[in-house]
Parts: sequence; C-alpha cells; structure tokens
Amino acid sequence: MKIISWNMGCGFDTGGYSKHHDVALGWLRAQEPDVALLQEVQFARFASWKGMRVHSVPTSPGRSSGNAVAVRADRLEPIGVVIEGALVAGARARVTGDDFILVSAHVLTGERQEQALANFASKVSGMVAGSRFVVGGDFNASLHWPKYGTWFFDPMRAAGFEDTRPQPQEVQSYWGRGSMSIIQDDHVFVDRVTKAAVARGSWAILSGDDHRRWSDHGPVVVEALD
Repeated sequence: MKIISWNMGCGFDTGGYSKHHDVALGWLRAQEPDVALLQEVQFARFASWKGMRVHSVPTSPGRSSGNAVAVRADRLEPIGVVIEGALVAGARARVTGDDFILVSAHVLTGERQEQALANFASKVSGMVAGSRFVVGGDFNASLHWPKYGTWFFDPMRAAGFEDTRPQPQEVQSYWGRGSMSIIQDDHVFVDRVTKAAVARGSWAILSGDDHRRWSDHGPVVVEALD
C-alpha cells in the first residue's frame, strides 16, 4: 500500500503556489498512490482522478479548497467529522484487501492550538478504535518544541497511533516563512499492524527543487509491504 500525505499549499485561490497546482497534481497522479491524504488542495483542479474515489471537505462553506481523501478502491464511504480547531476529511474504504478508516487532517495554529490537538486526539482515537487506519496531514506540531510532545504526540501514542517515521529525529517538511531546518509539521499515523508493514517498506519526505516550488510543504510518502 502506497500512501501520500501532502499539504499542497493552495488554501486560497490566488498565491504563489496556485500557479504550480496543475503540475503538482500531475506529479501526484503519476505516483499512483493507493491512498492520498491532501490538505489545501483546490477541488476544481482535482475533480477527476481516474481509478480513484475522492471525498473532499472545504475549509469553510462555499470555499473551493480544503482537505481530501482519495483512495484506489471500488467504494468509499465518507465519515462526517467535526473537530473544533481542525479541518478533517474522513472515510471508510477497502484498500489492498483490508478495510481502513482514512483521515486527512489540517490542525490550525493559534492561541487554542493545544485544545485543538487534544480535541483531535480524543475524537479520532474513538473514530478508529478497533479498525485498521491511516491518519495523516498537516498538524502544525513538531517535536522541535517539547510542549507538542505533551500536547499531541504522547496522547496520540497512548491512544494507539503509530508514527510511520522510522527514526526518532524529525525530517523537515515545511519551508515556508519563518521555518527552521528541523520543523516537521506533516505526519502519518497508522495502526500497529500497518506499522509493521511500513517497517518492511519505506518512508520519506520529499523536498527536491520541484516539491519546494510546488508547495511550502513536502509530501510524506509511505509504502507498507505486507
């Protein structure tokens, strides 16, 4: 199973990354992921993806961009998820022979981020309980700041969310304004069975010249080998 989680940097209809969005989407399609968890994707330019089922949730009513779950499956069942301080697209689908709950998340920054992260961990842990799952996105949370361990990473781990990153050190995934070399905002979490399959596969954050031109975040690419 190939998973790509990516904040595509096009939360607004205008802006520096918007002009590259079609090229970035072409690259994404060419990777042929089984699961794509996307944030800040423009829906009109993403409407058709041959062989993939897509569920999208706008940033706010009437907006033309937001989060999406895309899956290579015959059937996708959207799950309605409302979490204060976060935008979430959730769905159930059968992927590579198993039933999964899939979540694309974008946790917003601000004074109430601690509560938003706690809300997310609590809500989604109940949502995926007893299921195979892939939960990924831009959490605006990095181990570079110890408070995020207490706020987010420790509660997620205690709730059974396995971080797919194979090493303890983070890898830079964000290079926008004010970024630092070790900031990793983007993460993919899975259940224990899927984590074992990821350990036999691969994990990477892509940050080549093209990826940096297309978005202020790099795609997280995870391959799980059963």
